[in-house]
Amino acid sequence: MPGARVLVALALMLPLAAAAQAYRCDVGGRVIFQQQPCNDGRRVDGVSPMAKRAEAPAAPLRGAALCEAHAKSASTFADPDSVRIGAVQYLGAKPWKLHQELIAARTYGLRINARNAYGGFDGERLYECLLSEDEARLLHFRAAPASTPR
Repeated sequence: MPGARVLVALALMLPLAAAAQAYRCDVGGRVIFQQQPCNDGRRVDGVSPMAKRAEAPAAPLRGAALCEAHAKSASTFADPDSVRIGAVQYLGAKPWKLHQELIAARTYGLRINARNAYGGFDGERLYECLLSEDEARLLHFRAAPASTPR
């Protein structure tokens, strides 16, 4: 029964063939299959080895950029897509109580024009953005009190 032996041999080799990895590579505009990874990192199917490198995460927002991002967030204005930030200015440190401790919050003033609940623009208003001392955390965001210089 030579045919049965061949079938048994093929059945035993099938798991080995399934475990082998084939790479589909682009070489000079031609697609080839090989057992080794592509030399220049240009793998046709799947993710290329060059893309597997971990990209550095984006630096967290700080200072004025953090205030601007918050102003454009969905929770701040009725229509966040309509927010127009005219100017951003550092206003200095301001005493702020955080967890029963008084800190020097960094304060930014933002001139913002945004649509109201009726769809019209109200005109530019001054908003106050308070950040932690390292300018990495938002403490408070509000329309500036009347006593703040415009």
